[in-house]
Amino acid sequence: MTIISYPATTQEIQRLPPSPGINIGRVEYLRAERVRDRQLEQALIREGVEPNITYTSVSYVYNKVDLNGDGHPEAIVSLKSPAFCGTGGCLAYIFRSNGRGYREKVYESLTYGTIVIAPQKNSGWNNLIRPYRNWERDRWVIRYGILRFNGREYTGISNLPRNSTLTGTVALASDYEHSLQPSPNEQQTATERSPNQARSATSSNMTARPQVPTWDQFVASLKEGEDYVASDFDQPQ
Repeated sequence: MTIISYPATTQEIQRLPPSPGINIGRVEYLRAERVRDRQLEQALIREGVEPNITYTSVSYVYNKVDLNGDGHPEAIVSLKSPAFCGTGGCLAYIFRSNGRGYREKVYESLTYGTIVIAPQKNSGWNNLIRPYRNWERDRWVIRYGILRFNGREYTGISNLPRNSTLTGTVALASDYEHSLQPSPNEQQTATERSPNQARSATSSNMTARPQVPTWDQFVASLKEGEDYVASDFDQPQ
């Protein structure tokens, strides 16, 4: 696994949330890329990610990590906008690089920020581990799920066994955001496109509800012993 990063001193790191029976103290945190990636932005726009009439601003955080050892780092990106975030998390993508751009999407899901790149591999690609919420004994708890590459994309999720030690590198852990800036031609297309044609968290399974407890509030509630009722959150993605 090859990691491409730039040094930074002002980035705030989002630590992994605690999970019963999981040791999270041996991971390394990767700071976000500080330079806009125009090719990545073009890939996002092809997926329908762009400012629109309702949401005029979309930002993103990303890392570059070579997940398959071919010398071309993949782009791991998380969107930061009410248009693409809801109670299920924020939309994240992984785009495969061919050295000239990002043409192939190998992962798309709602996530709660961080994704761990594990040293174990499947089909030549690093496994991914991400936190999610699970409803257990009348309350939400944090669990970690393993995603494996099936030869075409990351799919499926299986629980990390209890009493495990989580190792690897944590991507999307930084708050260094970039504003998505379409070219003039792309901006005109975005303006002309109807809101229903753009990818948005206002769809049925990504409804943005600012009044719902945030992920940080949820993690804080676990530390403070506070319980939210099940209706406060969507089912885990």
